[in-house]
Amino acid sequence: MSQSIGDKTLAQELIVSNFMNKEGVQLPTNEEMRADIPTFVEDTYRRFLLRYPTEIEKEFFANFIEARTDLSPELVYYAFAISNEYQFY
Repeated sequence: MSQSIGDKTLAQELIVSNFMNKEGVQLPTNEEMRADIPTFVEDTYRRFLLRYPTEIEKEFFANFIEARTDLSPELVYYAFAISNEYQFY
């Protein structure tokens, strides 16, 4: 299907977005994410990128999440799912 759409990146983003909003998809709650941000970051890296984050990545994302109270786990997962590194796998 995505082969017939001109902008493959947009098609991919729409597919991921639709999947994230699908009924039954289990995502951590905002409270769960914020209760232990370092563990959330590490688990997210392992889930999507199949590796542990570097110390710089852990610190960056922990600070990023802490500074943005409107950032949800869904948006974090979405960002990882459309990342170039995730697409590589």
